[in-house]
This record gives sequence, structure tokens and C-alpha cells, in this order.
Amino acid sequence: MSVSRQAVNKHLNVLEQAGLVESARSGREVLYSVRRDGLDRSADWLRELSAEWDRRLATIKAVAEAPETPQAAPGA
Repeated sequence: MSVSRQAVNKHLNVLEQAGLVESARSGREVLYSVRRDGLDRSADWLRELSAEWDRRLATIKAVAEAPETPQAAPGA
């Protein structure tokens, strides 16, 4: 599978807008470098998101595995 130059450029522009890479011209070339602070913020956010989903899934599991309690009959 080949990827076009235009597709790569679009992805790099998105990464730059997100603050994950930065570009610098060097003659006719555009050089990209990783922005460590942007990647660190993204990693922190993903860790927080992962922890939140772990908590939510643990709650769902606890509810699903809880013993059933008898329900009162309607009108009782």
C-alpha cells in the first residue's frame, strides 16, 4: 500500500496543529521534529482516560457479577 505525499503532508499538518510536531524550512525542504511537551501532555491525557474507563468497566463488572436480589412482586 502506497501513501501519497499529499496524505503525509495532511497528517503532518494535523500533528503540527495539535502541537505534537513542529516544522522548520531548510531550503526547499520542510523538516519536522517531535515536540516532547505535546507528546507528554497527550500521554498524560490518555493515562487519565484509560484509568476512567478502567473504573467504569470495574463498576459494570461488579454490577453484572453481583448476586441477584429477589424483587418484590408488583403491588405487594
